[in-house]
Amino acid sequence: MKNITTAAIVTILLISSFSIAAYAIDPVGTYTYKEKGYSGEMKVSRVNPSEAKWNITINTLHSSSLHMCDAEGVIENMVSDDKAVEAIYVADDETHGKFTVKFTKGGAVVDLADSTAFCGLNGYFGGAWAKDSSAKAKKAIKKNPRTAQ
Repeated sequence: MKNITTAAIVTILLISSFSIAAYAIDPVGTYTYKEKGYSGEMKVSRVNPSEAKWNITINTLHSSSLHMCDAEGVIENMVSDDKAVEAIYVADDETHGKFTVKFTKGGAVVDLADSTAFCGLNGYFGGAWAKDSSAKAKKAIKKNPRTAQ
C-alpha cells in the first residue's frame, strides 16, 4: 500500500512539473510596445499552471493624437516549440474578431489580421513588443531601492 501511495504522489508531482515547464518560452511578464508613434504596455499572467491559457492586458497610446487602445482577455495556446509560443484571442462578440500573439525569448509580435475593431481612431496594438527582462528590473531597483516593493 505504501509503494502505491508513493508511486501516486511521484506521478502527480511529475505531471505537475511537466505542465508548469511545458513551454521553453514563458510568455508571462510585462512587455513594452515598440511600434513607431505609439507607447504602451502588455501584461501576461498565467490563468492556471496546468492549462495553456494566459490573461492578457494591453494598453497603448498614440503619441500625437493621444488616442488610446485597451484590450483585455484570455489567450490560448495554438502552437509551441522550443523557440516560440503562439497564442490566440477570440472575442466573445463577433464585432471584434481575433488576434494572435507570437511570444519569443525577447518579446512578442501581435498580429491583428483577423480582427475588425479592437481600437478606435488611431488606436492600435499590433506589431512588435519587447519583453522587460528581470535583469533590467533588478538593475532599476539597485539604482533606486525605494522603488522596490
